Amino acid sequence: MHTSFQEILDRLEMSFSVRETQVHGLVSVAERENLQSQQTSPAVIRALLDAERYGASHVYFRSFPERRPPQAQVFLYDCTSTLHHEQELAETHRKLWNYGKVVLFYAIYPERVDIFSCFRQPTLNADNQPRYSPVEQLVLAAQATIDLEKRYRFSGQAFDNGSFWENPQNSPLIRRSTSAQTTLLEEMRNVRRKVVAEHIVSDSLARRLIVLGLMVRFLEDRAALLSDFFGTFLQGATSFFGVCPTFYTPYNSAS
Repeated sequence: MHTSFQEILDRLEMSFSVRETQVHGLVSVAERENLQSQQTSPAVIRALLDAERYGASHVYFRSFPERRPPQAQVFLYDCTSTLHHEQELAETHRKLWNYGKVVLFYAIYPERVDIFSCFRQPTLNADNQPRYSPVEQLVLAAQATIDLEKRYRFSGQAFDNGSFWENPQNSPLIRRSTSAQTTLLEEMRNVRRKVVAEHIVSDSLARRLIVLGLMVRFLEDRAALLSDFFGTFLQGATSFFGVCPTFYTPYNSAS
């Protein structure tokens, strides 16, 4: 007998809790327009828009006693009724790692929950494509103490009371040093040092070119450039990496 999405949410202690403009806990992406009309916090609306963009069905928020806006903790993907291929979710992992604004995402199946860290760079297969590689898996039928403890680690209650962040077992999952932003900054430094050391361009010009390159990639990723933009720099080029293929890597996406 398959477990329903709602039953799994109950086991994870992730409940829906929206009172007028106050958001706490689980929110469906489908509620965004309704919440927006009620003048809910812009941080909540932004997170729901982003979740929709990345194909998530729900977002789990942590609220704070002081006047801080609720903060998105987990994007949830309902795989109990909607087919999400593993390669599709592996690509989602890459995108959310680049996104860098949510800690985890859950792929929820009838018999298990696969958990991915959005602060850890996805591993690649032989074809340089991201692998489907969850950092943890919750088997819903398991009742051993270790399984119940793991379920609590990733429960709504653990996010609500902050114990998720304080648990040493979770440290490798939330380490900022492995986030896309930190990795990008380090790679930018490495590229700048390399081109300066090899006397390709001056240090000041290297900095400008790197920033301009990032801006172009950002605009390209959001389809904000004309279709023939790259072809004006190199005949036949249709992308940033088509102009400078030597620097290609799957994780240079701004998405």
